[in-house]
Amino acid sequence: EIESGRMQLNPTSIDLSGFLIDSIKRQSRLGIPKGSRVVLEGEPAGKIKADPQRLRQVIDNLISNALKISPNSSTIRLRVLHLVGAWRFEVQDEAPGFPEKDHDQLFKDFSRLSARPTTGERSTSLGLSIARRLVEMQGGQIGAEPASDRGSIFWFTLPD
Repeated sequence: EIESGRMQLNPTSIDLSGFLIDSIKRQSRLGIPKGSRVVLEGEPAGKIKADPQRLRQVIDNLISNALKISPNSSTIRLRVLHLVGAWRFEVQDEAPGFPEKDHDQLFKDFSRLSARPTTGERSTSLGLSIARRLVEMQGGQIGAEPASDRGSIFWFTLPD
């Protein structure tokens, strides 16, 4: 659907606080087998105009990836910042990080990266490339950077 350009977006006004709390509740279940948890840092007040199904896909993908590559008993952090003209969503993991050589491959189709799931979880290597397309279709950008303390921050922006 994405590749053919036939995917339809259905933007609507989304209350970020309720939307993200719901996402955290659903994704937290994935961390239970590893003793990991997902937390929402701060509670963003405001609304965003976006396709809720596609926004959920991107957030779910970034959180599930973070859970897969982080060690047991990790805390995955979701933050949302209101910038001038955009919202920035961040998912911080506690994985060892990605080597510089992987950076250009992170959001490409079927890229096999150095980081592997820590307890044998399955990975199709398509999630980040799909997330990139969904974000770009909604006028945003996506990227990743090392966190200042440990792990990585996978982020995306969507217009205000």
